[in-house]
Amino acid sequence: MKPFDTETHSYVQVYVYNAEEIAEGTAEPKLVYVCDPKDAMSPAEVAIKVKRAGFDTFEIVEGTEITKRYLVSDLNK
Repeated sequence: MKPFDTETHSYVQVYVYNAEEIAEGTAEPKLVYVCDPKDAMSPAEVAIKVKRAGFDTFEIVEGTEITKRYLVSDLNK
């Protein structure tokens, strides 16, 4: 079965937390920024904003999602 439509979407997410939380095992990263990769800040720019917000650790996650759409009527083809 072939999809009738395919879409690819790339993104960048930034999560913040504190090193103390990691050491205690209670770290729950907070999502603070999502954007298109072409609009992403550099790690140095992110670090400045993270420090201003009172956090000391951050993660940058880059991802790509592929969406495939299928028609149920094509099931027997």
